[in-house]
Amino acid sequence: MAKRTFRAFLHLIKEYCINKGLPFQEFSEPGGISLEDKGIPGSVSKRALYGRSHVFLACVDDASVFGRGIVASNDGSVFVHGLTYGNYEVAIKRTLDEFVIDRQPDHCLKFAIEEEEYVDEECVLLWGKENFGHWMFEYLTRMAISYHAPEILTKRFIIKASMPKRYLELLYKIGVKKDQIIFVNDTVRVRRLWIPSCVCYRGQYSDSNMYIWPDTVHFLRHKMLGDKSLFSTSLKAKKRCVYLSRADASYRKVVNENELMEMLQPYGFQRFLMAEHSIDEQLNIVSDADIILISVGGGSPITMFAPSHAVIIETTIPVLGGQWASKVWANILGQRYHRIDGVQVSTSSAIEVIDDDYVLCVQEVQEAIEKALLDPYPGLDFCSEIAGTIFNQKDPPSVSLS
Repeated sequence: MAKRTFRAFLHLIKEYCINKGLPFQEFSEPGGISLEDKGIPGSVSKRALYGRSHVFLACVDDASVFGRGIVASNDGSVFVHGLTYGNYEVAIKRTLDEFVIDRQPDHCLKFAIEEEEYVDEECVLLWGKENFGHWMFEYLTRMAISYHAPEILTKRFIIKASMPKRYLELLYKIGVKKDQIIFVNDTVRVRRLWIPSCVCYRGQYSDSNMYIWPDTVHFLRHKMLGDKSLFSTSLKAKKRCVYLSRADASYRKVVNENELMEMLQPYGFQRFLMAEHSIDEQLNIVSDADIILISVGGGSPITMFAPSHAVIIETTIPVLGGQWASKVWANILGQRYHRIDGVQVSTSSAIEVIDDDYVLCVQEVQEAIEKALLDPYPGLDFCSEIAGTIFNQKDPPSVSLS
């Protein structure tokens, strides 16, 4: 496919919009502490602080989109800060390197991207990812901005054509219609583009800390579950226990899953391969569960739709932090959480060391289940407790998209 080259400087999109007199609305200022993750004793999962995200909605005329959602204007500016989940120096460089073919001493960059298809409309950039987890925390969470700017729901949405179409069922539940979707390939140019920021990310440009907008979790729960998201009861005669398996994945699988299943069977665990189920079925599986055993992976963010009283037992490997897996949502919702690190097994299918398969200590998993079944709500000694959130700001006014 033909390439187009252009030269541009990296700019912050807020400064660009202000200088050009283009709409720019902020809904949360960066900084402070919105969440404290106390970590798990004896685990690689250590104490961490999540700052409050910088949440905004920007507008750029005659804008091109490429990569993970990088935006370029037609007058020599490129925007990446605030638009992907990697907002620290190393990640930003890695995001750009695929497209930068020359760097000048004056910091001007020469880019090479595929020739764009042109959309002669006013659209909202949502973009997307083939990985379900990244679609959830990196892209879909931006839709919480529609609470403050409801008029974006009247626009058409730019979505990557390579993203599995069933993922869009979550977007439709927020109020977007099928005929509002414009599917594009890897690059696109749009007459006027509304750009909601990434709200779950690492790095506020000059640091590499974690940042989150807890409001987006409650927004998505309400949209997906309705009133069910507001009520949770652990007073059941029999707890529903589910195991969300990665046996159908290409990597990061539990090697001794047969042994694990033998142990789980007497506890009444139901095993699910989530890819075999519709989005509605997945939501029902998770929202009715009392105990969820899950492997870290693309499906991890689905636990944000579990009841607030649920116990999440997450298995993974020591080198994988899993900052956007199940633990962060558990902290926000007050779910009890336990992480179990397995022993890594190198496999040819692994893309990186964080993708290795692993062997679990089945006895350790069983001990966690026993505690989850016997201990009354809310106290498990291994849980990460919810921290007070700092949201004393007044709601910003809704933004007009005219």
